[in-house]
Amino acid sequence: MILAISVISCSSSYNKKGRPIATNLFRSEQVTTYTIPGFLIRYAMLATSETRELRPAFKGVSSVSIAVSDPKIHCNSLFSKINFTLNSHNYNTLLEIIDDHSNVTLKVLLEENRVRELVILIEDEKSLVCVSVRGKID
Repeated sequence: MILAISVISCSSSYNKKGRPIATNLFRSEQVTTYTIPGFLIRYAMLATSETRELRPAFKGVSSVSIAVSDPKIHCNSLFSKINFTLNSHNYNTLLEIIDDHSNVTLKVLLEENRVRELVILIEDEKSLVCVSVRGKID
């Protein structure tokens, strides 16, 4: 098994509008996308004491979107296209993990030292899963 990990530091650059684009990008690529509002996530975290401890970490989160590709779509080309588009809109790569059967990429869009969007792309031979956490996160 080949495993390559690269960690790249973030620069403070952001796209001119500083607006998150990942969720709209997923939808434009015909990837099934589900969006959960941040207040609903924080409300659900009141259920147990363990989740209450995590609640402050979600303070600035406005929404979480989860996108799952159709198994019929060629995931490798879709992964590359989404990755390229995010890079061209000033998303910084925090982490890339590449092995024989899958790729995982963690990207972030910064605005004034705040995270506007955190995107996780997970691609394997059969599917592509994308998670977008939007907000103004410290």
